[in-house]
Amino acid sequence: MGWGLRRFSLWTTQICVCALTLPPSDVLVCPLRPVERFRDLCPEEVADLFRTAQRVGNVVEKHFCGTSLTFSIQDGPEAGQTVKVSAYYYNY
Repeated sequence: MGWGLRRFSLWTTQICVCALTLPPSDVLVCPLRPVERFRDLCPEEVADLFRTAQRVGNVVEKHFCGTSLTFSIQDGPEAGQTVKVSAYYYNY
């Protein structure tokens, strides 16, 4: 993986990786296989990303004493996507 997220990862599966963003309030969850758009992910990748988002979201919410989470997908340049990979973010 070229972007070095594994070094700073909170959680890694065979399909995706999670990393804490700076400032440490959000978590980036992304596939290990680079893709241009969400539609380019195979069903197994989509399922693993959402399973991982759920698991890590529970941990993040407890750790930061949060009461809610926001999940968002920036899919394409008009949606604010800045990296060529589908990404998921948590906010507490």
